[in-house]
Amino acid sequence: MKRIKALQLSSILELVNKREDYIHVFIGPRQVGKTTTVKQLSEKSKFSNKYVTADGEVSRSKSWLSLQWQMALSEGVGLLIIDEI
Repeated sequence: MKRIKALQLSSILELVNKREDYIHVFIGPRQVGKTTTVKQLSEKSKFSNKYVTADGEVSRSKSWLSLQWQMALSEGVGLLIIDEI
């Protein structure tokens, strides 16, 4: 797995850890490291986290997204990461 520059990761991690009630969105062209970055963040974040990917037919429905949100809440997850949304 590629490692993004430590300074970049540190800056992003600081923002993610700062507030619990924010939604952070990572956008960019294909193959620039978005998934790698969020996986590294999940390893270093102060919050418990859950990683899911919305890459597929079932995950395109609103009910799937709602289910992921409800499961994260019931599990006490502090950081829900939804990749490929």
